[in-house]
Amino acid sequence: LQFRGVLKILDEQLETMIALKVEQCTVHLPKNVYTLESENAQDPRIKFHSVQLDMRSLAQYSDMHVSMSPVTLCIPISDDSKGGANLKWNREQTYLQLSSLTYSSLSLNGPGPMYVPYRASQKIRLGAIKGQLLLKQISVLSQSLKCFNEQYRLGVDYDIYANTVDGVFA
Repeated sequence: LQFRGVLKILDEQLETMIALKVEQCTVHLPKNVYTLESENAQDPRIKFHSVQLDMRSLAQYSDMHVSMSPVTLCIPISDDSKGGANLKWNREQTYLQLSSLTYSSLSLNGPGPMYVPYRASQKIRLGAIKGQLLLKQISVLSQSLKCFNEQYRLGVDYDIYANTVDGVFA
C-alpha cells in the first residue's frame, strides 16, 4: 500500500492531490444486507492485482483516474455431496476475469464564487473479459449486487430525501 496526499494553497485557492497504489488486494462481497459473516469461505470475492488512484482537485476543475488490472471475481460454492474438494475446485476453476479496468473523469467549473460545473466527461475502458461460472454462482453474484443496491438505497442521502415532499424539505 502506497499513499501520498498533498494539500497546497495556490493563488489563495486550496489544491488537493491524492495518489494511492494497492497491490494484491481482496474485497469480500456481502451475501446478506443485515449480517456479515467474517472471512467466510463461501463469500464472493474480487481480487485485484494492482489498483491505482490519482485525484487532483481545484476550485476550477477536478480530475480522477482509477486503473485496475487484472480484476478477478471468484464465487466459491459448495456441493455437500462432494465435500471440501468441490469448494477448492470452484475456487480455482470458476472465475470471471477482466484484464483491465480504467475509469477517468474530468470536471471543469465556472468562475467563482459559485464554481458551477459547466463541462464534465467520464470514460470507462474495459479490457478483455473471460471466465466460466456456474448458474448457481451467477445467482450468488446477483444476490451480492442486490445487497449493494439495498445498502446504497438505505444510505445517508436516502435519509435526507426521505424527509422531503416532492423534492421540497418539509
